[in-house]
Amino acid sequence: MVTLHLSLMVTIVCFSLFFLAHSVNSNACQDERLNFEFCNLSLPYEERAKDLISRLTLHQKAQLLVHDAPAVERLCLPRYQWWAEALHGLANSVGRSLHFNSTVPGATSFPAVILSAATFNQSLWLEMGKVVSTEARGMYNVHQAGLNYWSPTVNMYRDPRWGRGQETPSEDPLLSARYGVNYVRGLQEVENQPNRLKVSACCKHYTSYDLDRWRGVNRKHFDAKVTEQDLEDSYQPAFRSCVEEGNVSCLMCSYNKVNGVPTCADQDLLKGVVRGKWGLNGYIASDCDSVEVMHLNMSYTSTTEDAVALALKNAGLDMNCGNYFRSYLENAVHMNKVDEAVVDDALAHNFMVLMRLGFFDGFRDSLPFGHLGPADVCTQEHQQLAVDAAKQGIVLLENNGSLPLSQTIVHKLAVIGPNANASETMLIIYAGVPCRLPHLCKHFTKDQDRLNLSLPWNQEKLVLEVVNAAKGPVILVIMSGGPVDLSFFNDSGIGALLWAGYPGEAGGDALAQVVFGYYNPGGRLPFTWYPQEYVDQVDMTDMNMRANSTRDYPGRTYRFYSGNSLYQFCHGMSYTGFTKTLKFAPSTVFVRSSASFHISSVNSTQSVDISTVDCPRLRMHVIVELTNNGSTVGSHVMLVFIKPPNMVGLGGLPNIQLVDFKRTEVESGKAQQVSFDINVYKHLSMVDPKGVRKLILGDHALIIGSSTEQQLTHQFNVARASSKDQGTMVALLNETFFYDDRCGLTALVVYGGSVRVKIVGVCPPTLCDENTNLALSTEAFSQIADPAAGKIFVDYAT
Repeated sequence: MVTLHLSLMVTIVCFSLFFLAHSVNSNACQDERLNFEFCNLSLPYEERAKDLISRLTLHQKAQLLVHDAPAVERLCLPRYQWWAEALHGLANSVGRSLHFNSTVPGATSFPAVILSAATFNQSLWLEMGKVVSTEARGMYNVHQAGLNYWSPTVNMYRDPRWGRGQETPSEDPLLSARYGVNYVRGLQEVENQPNRLKVSACCKHYTSYDLDRWRGVNRKHFDAKVTEQDLEDSYQPAFRSCVEEGNVSCLMCSYNKVNGVPTCADQDLLKGVVRGKWGLNGYIASDCDSVEVMHLNMSYTSTTEDAVALALKNAGLDMNCGNYFRSYLENAVHMNKVDEAVVDDALAHNFMVLMRLGFFDGFRDSLPFGHLGPADVCTQEHQQLAVDAAKQGIVLLENNGSLPLSQTIVHKLAVIGPNANASETMLIIYAGVPCRLPHLCKHFTKDQDRLNLSLPWNQEKLVLEVVNAAKGPVILVIMSGGPVDLSFFNDSGIGALLWAGYPGEAGGDALAQVVFGYYNPGGRLPFTWYPQEYVDQVDMTDMNMRANSTRDYPGRTYRFYSGNSLYQFCHGMSYTGFTKTLKFAPSTVFVRSSASFHISSVNSTQSVDISTVDCPRLRMHVIVELTNNGSTVGSHVMLVFIKPPNMVGLGGLPNIQLVDFKRTEVESGKAQQVSFDINVYKHLSMVDPKGVRKLILGDHALIIGSSTEQQLTHQFNVARASSKDQGTMVALLNETFFYDDRCGLTALVVYGGSVRVKIVGVCPPTLCDENTNLALSTEAFSQIADPAAGKIFVDYAT
């Protein structure tokens, strides 16, 4: 009788809210009379999710594990659409949660990811994420958007023919990782509330996914054969950083197989790595219809129920974009292929993300971000950021002095080409309606991979005809998502060459500012610009990164490519000139072992398994002075590369490897110091053929700057601390003491100079506290070894 009474009460309460059940993405728990524990804000998310799940039938559970989750009216649970895109701004499409109308007619559209990445500006990427999440919340509050966005794409741009390379940040793992982390943080972070979410981001497509349709091979059949070495140091780093550094709340598995197993069915890749090793705090989603693909397209399972069981139970997939969970999960449970407890675990991961978003916290107006609305979309500040992103990303590839054009002398300008007279910007894939439609470019969508790197549609002929007819300088602007073979450029008579990617809603403004010198270009290529001969030689399906002379394979990306390139990774010019001076760098980096410390030795070169070292957060400090020698203000991307010692036994070492970068603006005639703190174990380690990260001992080269600009080279040694050197090891830094409590007293970086120290580890409480900077005299230490050489070992009682 009590049960009937409660059911009647809930039905009456929900009747007044019935319209919400049919309104996509309305908040749950909007009536104080609902006495459900999952609506109780004082309870932990885990308890609230458990309560909600306990009230669902198996049928309802199956319905809620898909991207378009239906309402559960007896619980006042509204419909929810999980699928939305925010790759470079809010995107609308049929079947997804976001749409535009007269209330909010458009949203800020940033450049394609590949051009934003060319800025090498981490703070910009963070701000872009913040703008997108603010606009998403503003639209959510008027029922025009959801709170979950399946962005960003962080796959490596492995092959220049990939038709979706413009979605990705780079061919470089570090650059891709930094972009992903900052964009995710901008989307998700709520100030002073680390476990709350502004919106939920999702890093995709995991993993080794970078082929759509090429010569009869498509993504729904492709089996990516990837070595353990390439997986660890090339394909996985961006995804790992998304989870470990960005705390992303979702990761999406891809269509393809990796070494014979569909990624959405791979227990090791999902349960073992993503949730186990990396510690994902969120849910795992499938790319749309991936579960169906593994059964129908790949014939990987014999029945539909087996496909569901393999993804959900074996691999740990939580969210099916598609209908297989909806259609076949109940039967899989009845056939004992899946335990209902496994279903509950998946639901808990999904519901806790919604709870972190505030979806179960009642009326949105009273919640954080409840004040946002249409007025917070397409603001002047947001549109200006789109301009900044576009102009900072544009890369000056060549210039014989033709650029910038004179703002007073040039009175006539002809814009010629297929993108010259269009009313829409190059918004490219996953675009919404932009705030405005400037001039200059048009959007040509690619839905398959390229067969060559040539300019399409006889454009090369058109360019040369224009050069022959022109009476003034000719400026060639390439709008593309990747490299184009421009071998004809050198003898063409063209005055300057710009790469503008797909510049978004502000592309016209950005290009005009660069061409006329209102803005000094500082973008750098985020990929290698290969010649046509490269794609003639290399099969797109070959996933190997390392060069192999035996089979005449040149390798991929600047890290391993052994051939010639038209323009190298990180190439980019400026209207001004910069010089660099190394002010500070280590001469020696000592590492100290744990009890299980193990050294491998091959041909007198030694390496250390980084899992055996004591201080995984040890950093080395580098300072470079940057001087602008020209007559105009300019931004310069400072790049720091490492060239490791040659260790034959390790095998497949990169030519060089990017370990840090910063974009810095310097006024004309001024100088500025740029500092880097480089994680020794993370960024100096290399991967062996078994996929194990090793720190090679011996002489390393620190290379500052790309190969097409002034380069600085500094040699330093990585050495093992002697077992006789007992006590604390410290790092010298410009006569200043800094406190750092991130690891035990186990590591030393030697810079030389004064006997003033940076303690790496736990500082003795009698000497300092966490927030105190001070210089320590030699009397503070009981033992000092060779202070003239800057090597200090401290021993004290704790």
